[in-house]
Amino acid sequence: MYYLIERKLMNKLLKYFGLGFFLLLVFIATTATILPVFDFKQWYFRVFDYPRLQTLSIAVVCLVWFRCQYYKKSLKGIAITVVLAVIIVVQAYKAFPYTPLASKQVLSTEKVESNSKTINLFIANVLQTNNEYHLLLKKIDKFNPDLIITTETNKNWENALSELEEEYQYTVKVPMENTYGMHLYSKLPLSESSVRFLLSKEIPSIRTKVQLRSGEWIHLFIIHPEPPVPGHEKDSKKRDAEIIMAGKEARKVEG
Repeated sequence: MYYLIERKLMNKLLKYFGLGFFLLLVFIATTATILPVFDFKQWYFRVFDYPRLQTLSIAVVCLVWFRCQYYKKSLKGIAITVVLAVIIVVQAYKAFPYTPLASKQVLSTEKVESNSKTINLFIANVLQTNNEYHLLLKKIDKFNPDLIITTETNKNWENALSELEEEYQYTVKVPMENTYGMHLYSKLPLSESSVRFLLSKEIPSIRTKVQLRSGEWIHLFIIHPEPPVPGHEKDSKKRDAEIIMAGKEARKVEG
């Protein structure tokens, strides 16, 4: 008798727990779909621009779950089905350009017989508080790039990476203690290098020209905008503006 009561109670608890978890997933999928529609710049709105595939997966799970477990032929059942279907369509549309099924946006390059017109970049956001300098040096040694770009590098990192200058003779160094320091090390000649502070005296960027082995010069823009996250900017206006400014400059130059 007691066993049957306990079993019924457990089944009821599991039923309510399942329903609660289902409603939570529906809320997450709905919120993640609606908020990006509005032109809000705060990080807690913009963050939903990114997990499109995850939101799509949640919505698909919710729709299958609802149809198998909770669906009843009623106005409410049809409404929930339609809402979940709309979420799936919206998220699939937003995620599609980032899947292998979409056409490539990056231009293809011509195959060259030598590497005189190619360049190898190694880019590392080191995390300023990280002091395992040897791991980065080991990675650089493994890939042997033409150019190394580091961000969040302060004076300690600059000192730790100084041995690179034996092989990478051309450098632009901007050590800072606010997680926005950046360094450029190059085997290839640099020209007209400049450090700019486009939007804030606390956030540098680098503009330079790099000479390829073919003798041609290309322009290189290096930025590390302030992200819209807690502890930094409360919205994405400055980040977006810096990216746009660099893009407009790059569009005007040749090479």
